[in-house]
Amino acid sequence: DNTGEITLGRNLTIKGGSGAVLNANGITRIFKVENGKTLTLEDITLKNAQVGSTNEGGGVYIENGGTLIMQGSSTITNCKAGKGGGVYVDGTFKMSGSAVVTAESNTDNEVYLESGKTVTVTGALTHSPAARITPNSYHEDKVVVEGDSAEEANFTVTPNGGETWRCEKGSDKKLRLKKD
Repeated sequence: DNTGEITLGRNLTIKGGSGAVLNANGITRIFKVENGKTLTLEDITLKNAQVGSTNEGGGVYIENGGTLIMQGSSTITNCKAGKGGGVYVDGTFKMSGSAVVTAESNTDNEVYLESGKTVTVTGALTHSPAARITPNSYHEDKVVVEGDSAEEANFTVTPNGGETWRCEKGSDKKLRLKKD
């Protein structure tokens, strides 16, 4: 009825297709992935979600213990929140293929990582960038992306207090924060 977020009561896989869209029309968050639940998005666009500047997870809120998997040509775009306009990660977030969380021109629609959380790349990403990351804290060598297919070009980092940051791939194939 387009009046509230969808909270998963069980594991859910959504396989869209050409033109498949869930549009929140600026009313609410689209998905909340609770502890122990997995949401898999394949070939679908989530857009226009909004929860307000004091809340988290405009498009998707992943609780500790929850998992979001974006694959195929899934997109999260034009979503807004105080933290994690696109995706708020306090659980597990996996990406592959043409999955993209579009970086808007301002600070909205990013992927916000809580302490100790990362994005896991499970297969090559075709977009450069595939997402903009905002970590809960900024420090050199903090791991923000994992996975053998993770590439520096796939991720940008939200500036912090006038400082510019980027991802750098280490010998262990993890992407770590580096200050420019």
